[in-house]
Amino acid sequence: MSVSHCMGQALEIARLPRDQWGGAIDRVRVECPHDDCTGGIGCQQRVREYLQMQWRVLACREAGTRGIR
Repeated sequence: MSVSHCMGQALEIARLPRDQWGGAIDRVRVECPHDDCTGGIGCQQRVREYLQMQWRVLACREAGTRGIR
């Protein structure tokens, strides 16, 4: 399944400073190279979407807010 393959890459990128995330995401493969991928959207898009949410969570924590509504 795509998520299990992509999440390792997403977690590695998440360990980098946030100002490096964009370039790292751009280097993720667009298409999943694994035969068992059933995600249908590709690795790069899945990683990008996951990290966009993580970015928002971190920004809220830094701003001292409880969430975006």
